[in-house]
Amino acid sequence: MFGIINLTGKFWHNSGRLLPGLLGKALVLALIWQFLPYWIFILASLYLYFKSGSRALDLFLAYILLLAASVAVKLWLGFANIGKILIEFNSQVQYSLALTLFVAWFLLFGIKELVFLRRKEMLVLLQTLIFFILAFLFLWLISPGDFYPAIFIFSTVTMLLFAQFYNFVSQKSFGYALFLAITSSLVVLEIAWVASLLPVGIFGATTILVLFWFFAQRMYLLYEEKLLEAKVLLKNGLLFAALLVLVLVFS
Repeated sequence: MFGIINLTGKFWHNSGRLLPGLLGKALVLALIWQFLPYWIFILASLYLYFKSGSRALDLFLAYILLLAASVAVKLWLGFANIGKILIEFNSQVQYSLALTLFVAWFLLFGIKELVFLRRKEMLVLLQTLIFFILAFLFLWLISPGDFYPAIFIFSTVTMLLFAQFYNFVSQKSFGYALFLAITSSLVVLEIAWVASLLPVGIFGATTILVLFWFFAQRMYLLYEEKLLEAKVLLKNGLLFAALLVLVLVFS
């Protein structure tokens, strides 16, 4: 209706018979992430990614970024335990992140193996999940003493995510994609700075960033597909504004 993510019609190729295997791989990685050391998770992800099909280089950057996000958040949870964050809170966050990573790895495997018909739309969802983890960690860990390193890491990863997105969606040169990515990452950094100043807490600020990220990528995808009409733009703008108001009210 709003030109967000079209879930009508056929969703995957006839190779939908591959779905149980892809779900199994994502579940195995989520369980390893949850219960075993991070280095075992890294080895398992390498094995499953490169064993799965022959298009390993197509989404290799997305794989590296998702792997980095998975390891970073696991290490953060370890430090959170050391820092004596409430066990109940930490458990809720850990299980929520495990579910997020399960979905993200499933999307990565599905896009890589050409299971999804709408690979570009699935990439938007995948990148939104990776960015959610990135934004959450950035807003949680940033402090006056680590301000500049945190800004550098956040901007670099954001730029790489955008570069992968633009290169995958537009099928243009990586140089062109990198130029757009640098510009976009600077805009996101400004949005992050504004969100961090709002009295909405870490979760509220993360939600604002994720909303902006998702709608920005979705609008560019519609532009590339020549579907970005004034009516669609208006509807998406109104929906984004409504969701933003909800976040500000309930945070």
